[in-house]
Amino acid sequence: ALARAAGPRSVRTSATHRRAAGTPATMRAPPGSASNSRLSLQHIFAVLIGTAALLLLLNATYLTSLSPVGDLDVDLDGIVSARDIRRHAAATSPPHTSIAACDPHAAGTIRQRAAPPFNPIANASSVIRVGETVRLTVLTARTLRIEQRRNPRERFDERSSFAIVNRYLPVPSHKATLSSDCQLLSAHRCLVLTTAQLRLELSAPANATAAQITRGAAGLVADWPAPRLSSATLRVRLALDGDRSSEWHPGLPNPDQLPGTVRTLDKVDGATELRCDRLPVDQRSGRENDAHCAMGVISRSGWA
Repeated sequence: ALARAAGPRSVRTSATHRRAAGTPATMRAPPGSASNSRLSLQHIFAVLIGTAALLLLLNATYLTSLSPVGDLDVDLDGIVSARDIRRHAAATSPPHTSIAACDPHAAGTIRQRAAPPFNPIANASSVIRVGETVRLTVLTARTLRIEQRRNPRERFDERSSFAIVNRYLPVPSHKATLSSDCQLLSAHRCLVLTTAQLRLELSAPANATAAQITRGAAGLVADWPAPRLSSATLRVRLALDGDRSSEWHPGLPNPDQLPGTVRTLDKVDGATELRCDRLPVDQRSGRENDAHCAMGVISRSGWA
């Protein structure tokens, strides 16, 4: 029994001695080690790809957060652009209509949901154009958008602002007429725009006639040269509580206007100024470190 037990061991020992004596031995890797190496490389490659995709996603999210949908000062290389907003606005007809959606849990029933209000282009029925350079938009009975471009070749800015994303609002009751009864201006004739809460007067040429006010697809048009907007040509009176009122004209200071916010707190160490006119020069509009400061739309003066 001992001899038989020792026999195989002796054979194995003898074979080992023969290899050690000069017979080359073939090196074999443990079974499955090559496939394990390939699998490890695949795992490393997958982790690297996943990490790169996550970094790209975080970068895109950060860039999008820098600028709200309508504030397109940051170039997002196709993520969002002014053209996309105009295309979306053109396809939205109008944004406040209800969208019907089928309820998968109740066959044959329809639920209604309001489409998101996202259209920076105002309803044409609320727009009054004066000449080729001035545009007035009645957003609400107490909210006006007043624009003047330097020449007819320039385009009015249709993008959303930081404060007002949607301008396609229900058209408030308003009236625009040519009048010789100018209560706010020292002018012989003026365009008078009235709503339930305000009265706007814009000076008009002495030879302007009511027949020059027409309504077209783009809104109401006063076909006479528009004046340069100033305290002598434009004034607005806004009705407040009771019998009180407040007046505004271009260039009027508003020290009682409440501060608003800035776009981001990046690079801010400690407190930051929320009154836009008090910001450091390098953080004002158009500068490299533009804070995109927007004052509040509330003021103790009654207008903002």
